[in-house]
Amino acid sequence: MRLSVRLSCLALLVVAPLACAPAGPTPVPVSGRITSNNRPLADADVVFIPAEGGEPGKPLLTSSGKTDGQGRYSLKLDDSRHDGAAPGDYKVQISIFDRGGEGRPPRGQLIPAAYNRNTTLRITVPPSGTTQADFNLPARP
Repeated sequence: MRLSVRLSCLALLVVAPLACAPAGPTPVPVSGRITSNNRPLADADVVFIPAEGGEPGKPLLTSSGKTDGQGRYSLKLDDSRHDGAAPGDYKVQISIFDRGGEGRPPRGQLIPAAYNRNTTLRITVPPSGTTQADFNLPARP
């Protein structure tokens, strides 16, 4: 009886870390800066969407982040447990949605569709990750 309890505990120690691993490839750190006309773009949502499906049985997850007052962001896998993104090719969506408030009417999406819904932005995340996933958005696409 005692041996079976020890074996069960040992199996749990081996299997538990595997259950917490990301579904796809190992994520790498990804961060950068978003600017518009060379000025920091604060409070923007940044989403990396896999351009390809990834390996069979190992789907790539989307990653997202939000810019700070200086336009800097760091990505987190959308499974919310891991920082970064899996290496690979991505479409990048950048958006700021104004919902209004305190007597001010909503203005809707403040970033042109060419950078979010109909994005033309692309990036390749290298196997080592990157701290230079930077984008400068001109006033007009």
